[in-house]
Amino acid sequence: SQLLEEAIAEQKGEKREEKEEVEIILPIDAYIPDKYIPDGYQKIQMYKRIKAMENPEDYDEIVEELVDRFGDMPPETERLLRIARIKAWANHSGIVSIKEKQKVISIVFSEEGTKNVNGSAIVAETMKFGKAVGFIMDGPKLTLTIDERKCGAYEPLDVLEQVAEIVYKARKNNVVEQEAK
Repeated sequence: SQLLEEAIAEQKGEKREEKEEVEIILPIDAYIPDKYIPDGYQKIQMYKRIKAMENPEDYDEIVEELVDRFGDMPPETERLLRIARIKAWANHSGIVSIKEKQKVISIVFSEEGTKNVNGSAIVAETMKFGKAVGFIMDGPKLTLTIDERKCGAYEPLDVLEQVAEIVYKARKNNVVEQEAK
């Protein structure tokens, strides 16, 4: 259906903005178990719905639907939805990748994303995590790091989730977007 939409848009002379997907590589079990949604078709439909989550606000709606239809979510499914929301925040924040390597999660911004984020707001809001959150400028690109060994009482996924939301709220164009709604 996406190919069809693209072909129709092309015929109409409309230019579709190609958005790069944020690449997320984390060593986390995040899926819908067979015991939660045994029907293969329903499970595929739910995966599609989760993958299509564009706005962080969609998270609550999907959680509500899952709980209404299938009961309390298992931890793996909850993590899947949390990662989908992190991805939605990242897509709106100029983040190109979130990857874990050797117990350090790197959140890499595009050059444009780096320009459009309020760095001082991020520093102020992430102070509560102490030395767990770090900042690196790689040329014109910002990289935030989360050192899992320094998270203390926080779970690394919790820190990542909060940092993604902080970054989303610290976008310089955030005020303009909010007024447009």
